[in-house]
Amino acid sequence: MSKTAFRGLGEALRTSADWAGIDRAWRDSEDLMVSVRRAIPASLASLVVQVRRDDPPKGIRGSQVTVIAQHAAAAAKLKLALADWPAALRQEGWGIQHLKVIAQRTQSLQPPTSTALARKKIPEAVLQQFRELSDHLTNEALRRALARIARPR
Repeated sequence: MSKTAFRGLGEALRTSADWAGIDRAWRDSEDLMVSVRRAIPASLASLVVQVRRDDPPKGIRGSQVTVIAQHAAAAAKLKLALADWPAALRQEGWGIQHLKVIAQRTQSLQPPTSTALARKKIPEAVLQQFRELSDHLTNEALRRALARIARPR
């Protein structure tokens, strides 16, 4: 790709209102993270995953800060430690009215252990038919695939 294509992309991003909104939200999040680190001990700050400015369900747009913690116990500790933080943010000029502390959702990445998903053995008669068919095919890729499937296990 040519450098002029990237230059055009950079110019489009600089002049895009959507990109400006994303950039502003990112900078707000970074500044709020710095403020959190100043407000609580380092041991608790290490439990913070993300800080972002949100809109509360009812209220002034952008007047809520959501702190995402590593787990539920960390969220409970952070909620107590940051109880006075919105007032400190208002003194810094943020206009924050509400604080919400939530735990990061955890996901299990382990595959299911169900036996229903286990691969069933192909009957020997079917394997023999695959072998015979692969011997008579002219398409080399298909012949190799069938031979691989029909290989004795």
